[in-house]
Amino acid sequence: MIRRPYKPSINKSHDLLESTVRGLDVGPFHFLTFDANPIETLRRIRSATVCLLGVGGVGSVVLQHLVALGVRNYILVDSDCVEASNLNRQFIFSLNDIKKSKVDVAATYIGSRIDGASVNPFTSRVDSLEALERIPIGQCDIIVNCLDTPRQTIDDIAYEYGSAHEVAVITAGVGVYYGHWGPLICSSGNNVTYGDWKRQHSKTSDASFTEFNVEPIPWSFGPTNTLKATKVEVVMAAQTDLSAELLASPLFTITPSCRSVGHGTHKCR
Repeated sequence: MIRRPYKPSINKSHDLLESTVRGLDVGPFHFLTFDANPIETLRRIRSATVCLLGVGGVGSVVLQHLVALGVRNYILVDSDCVEASNLNRQFIFSLNDIKKSKVDVAATYIGSRIDGASVNPFTSRVDSLEALERIPIGQCDIIVNCLDTPRQTIDDIAYEYGSAHEVAVITAGVGVYYGHWGPLICSSGNNVTYGDWKRQHSKTSDASFTEFNVEPIPWSFGPTNTLKATKVEVVMAAQTDLSAELLASPLFTITPSCRSVGHGTHKCR
């Protein structure tokens, strides 16, 4: 069955779009496909604050999609500098950026595409909950964790912070043979915790997946990074009701473990 795009019942919808589109960074017309009130959806996106932990292989691609979506407020955290080896898959960087702080270059990237964006970059290393607590994240709406170190604990750190401060958290990463995204743990209206999810899936996780994620994996590939980043964007949009009907489309297939937690793994062949 082919799902028909949403069509406004009155012509005034297009008149409203025409009258309000000026001054908006992203045209709202495509939101009509999924939402009867695209202007309000876009305004919610513009007012949201996203904390992005890591702007490397996956994080930089997530950032590209967030900027294109129209998100204007960012907190960027990454202790690394740009290296020549990053350029085959981290597309916001160039040869001129080598040895520069990734978060500073990312802030410049955002500013070159969104007028009046708010960006707070931090070169802090997140290796413990205490280290994350020292960063003035403030009242962000969601934390997107794309850091790969320390591999065995970084997810626990991010989700523990989100639970303590009532902030939604989602995580993503990719290596040579496997990539993963999720779960998305929301701060309100959710009776599933990260601990619940972890206990549920600890016995069903593939042993080789665990093996490949014990330590940071030095290989990363642009197309697979893009796949993971796209999954993160889709899960974020659906679970936060920014475009709740998107996952109903046959173009997307995600099987969440429960109503409020989206997650998945992808094996690269």
